[in-house]
Amino acid sequence: MIVAFFLAGYHYGLEQNLWNNAFSCGGKLDIKDLSTEELLKNLNNTPITNCELEAWNFLNLSLSGWNMLITLLMIIGWFYLIKLKR
Repeated sequence: MIVAFFLAGYHYGLEQNLWNNAFSCGGKLDIKDLSTEELLKNLNNTPITNCELEAWNFLNLSLSGWNMLITLLMIIGWFYLIKLKR
């Protein structure tokens, strides 16, 4: 859950332009065995998305922001429950 919090925070920072993206938003394509025509067809059929743009926003907080907030609340709740068991 702690790792999920930091991943959501990283993505939220990207959306808010707090830092530059250290990774690519696209996947890898194995082009060793592709012909030129197949490669061009794959490139033309691949949708281009930007992971630094908000895909969804509610109450001025993006989905990654909500993910970060809910994950933080879960972490706090779990530590509280662990403390009660002792």
